[in-house]
Amino acid sequence: GKGLASNVTLKEMYVGKRRLLNKIKLPDVQQFMGLLNEIKDPRYIDFLLSISTVGEDPLPANQMMISELLLNRNVHLLPTIRVDDSGKRGIRLGIHIPGSRDQHGNDFWID
Repeated sequence: GKGLASNVTLKEMYVGKRRLLNKIKLPDVQQFMGLLNEIKDPRYIDFLLSISTVGEDPLPANQMMISELLLNRNVHLLPTIRVDDSGKRGIRLGIHIPGSRDQHGNDFWID
């Protein structure tokens, strides 16, 4: 409900505002990472992306906070990739989004 609406408002408030983006602290990023863990809504990813750059210019401090939390503490949120080169059809790449299941309850893979 209101969490997603406020996410859009926050994103719009930060986009393109370098001074405001430079004031983001680790607890702010942790809050959105926590929401992403609980709800897994792509809008939280969109917010994290929006605080990573100003236009095309990177914001290294924000990128470092997001990377640290995602790669070291929340790696389970990242897609799993597998490469299969055992078939006669060549190399196949599969991607699995954590938590996605097919109609039989098995992990859902995109080939």
